[in-house]
Amino acid sequence: MILLKKKRFLLLLLIVIPVLLLSGCVKKDREVLDKINQQLQKIEDDTKDEFIPEPPGDITIPTKTIVIPETHQEPTISLENIKTHVKKLSIDIGKRVEGSEGEKKTKEYIRETLHSFGYKVQEQIFPLPNGLNSSNIIAETVLLDVHDISLDVVILGAHIDTKFDSPGANDNGTGVGIILELARYLKEKSPSKKIRFIFFGAEEMIDKNEDHHHYGSRYYVKNLREDDLKNISAMISVDMVGYGPDFNVRTMGVGTSSLYKKLIEIAGKIGAPLTYKKSGDWSDHEPFEKAGIPSAWLQWRKDPAIHSVKDRYEH
Repeated sequence: MILLKKKRFLLLLLIVIPVLLLSGCVKKDREVLDKINQQLQKIEDDTKDEFIPEPPGDITIPTKTIVIPETHQEPTISLENIKTHVKKLSIDIGKRVEGSEGEKKTKEYIRETLHSFGYKVQEQIFPLPNGLNSSNIIAETVLLDVHDISLDVVILGAHIDTKFDSPGANDNGTGVGIILELARYLKEKSPSKKIRFIFFGAEEMIDKNEDHHHYGSRYYVKNLREDDLKNISAMISVDMVGYGPDFNVRTMGVGTSSLYKKLIEIAGKIGAPLTYKKSGDWSDHEPFEKAGIPSAWLQWRKDPAIHSVKDRYEH
């Protein structure tokens, strides 16, 4: 049997969405938080675990069409959409090593998906030391109030590549799936800040050199203008969120603690078991935190299958 814990995704979304939507303290905007909670409660059996039989042999799980609600409907989060994205990346595409054909197919899928939601999409290409190229895929919400002079930007990021032959269902198909679904959901909302979605290329180590990683996020931060850097009020990296008993918010401990403390505060209000755990430079929050931007990495841990062929949708 395969255990798919829907509650993992729900708790993460309930914590992240208020940070993206709310401008003031959470207590002041409790009504908005309660409304989000009610919408997520509509998802089938959100407090239960779902058991589904493991497919026999080499039979793959078919992907489903992404559900895009009619524009007149109140947007809600769809866990089916998240699973569809994870299946697409880990089953239909499979391994997505930096600069490879698999990574290119992933970027095409992300670009097409974002276009279908109505976003303008940018691609930021950068070179790798092995002679190949990778890139970041970027989209952002547009403030509905054209007279709003606020330039605050919240970045929500996830890396798209995988380690060697790994199909990367959890690392990091789950992060990509979450952010794509948030992009669809937030397209219909009115965030008080500009939300920038970045799908980073080449996060994994490309060789045995322990510093040869995070090329996409490092390139992005390095090429920010000073004004742009100052306008980024928060960066959240969503990386490996589909497996494990422990829900952690992580930082390197070299920057401000404001963001991770706010996430823990929000988690406490909904009864989510989010705890702080210091990290190394193991996710794309690294260059942002080093640049002085309030940053955090959200992760469910531990997953014994990461960076291996066992990191499949079924595991």
